[in-house]
Amino acid sequence: MKEKKKIFFSTYYEDHHILPKCVGGCDKQNNLVLLTTKEHFICHKLLTYIYKGNYKLVYAFHKMTHNKFNGIVSSKDYMYAKELRSKTPVSEDIRKKLSKANMNHIVTQETRDKISKNNALFWLDKKQSKEMCDKRSRSLKGRPSPMKNKKHTEEAKEKQRIAVKGKNNPMFGKSVYEVWIYKYGKEEAEKREQKRREKIKLYHENKNNSL
Repeated sequence: MKEKKKIFFSTYYEDHHILPKCVGGCDKQNNLVLLTTKEHFICHKLLTYIYKGNYKLVYAFHKMTHNKFNGIVSSKDYMYAKELRSKTPVSEDIRKKLSKANMNHIVTQETRDKISKNNALFWLDKKQSKEMCDKRSRSLKGRPSPMKNKKHTEEAKEKQRIAVKGKNNPMFGKSVYEVWIYKYGKEEAEKREQKRREKIKLYHENKNNSL
């Protein structure tokens, strides 16, 4: 679902097709209207009731419940979108189109770098509370590992090794300091580099004292 995003007077808007393209609509100006994210979300929810069983509209609404521009959706809307998508049958034609699109979809290194940088910036000033960390720890405690009593085959190990060898490795030709500059900026990178050097120095001092 590709949309044109516009900002007027500090208000964020998105283009919306009055008559959806999947039911005969077009990209002409008389079939487009600017809506706020809230209005856009409500319209797409209503469309799932108007055109019941239309998987493309169901999929579009489901995607909107996972869209960061829409903020946190209500649990009721989230559940409705998930259940609706799971219950709406997918035609064989759509299955083939989705399969073909995924097979031919190549994510460029430039796009990968942008995603990596955006994720790093998003979490830069965010820290999970101790309560949240403890809660996650308790939920994982005692849960069996998916690899318990299993071993990777030599073929799988070789594939993993080749996948991260040389230029395939995202860290190929880069230092940690360079990656930090790219993700966090020079000032933050220098702070992290200083801490890293102090840890290394302390490690060697402790190692020498133990000898």
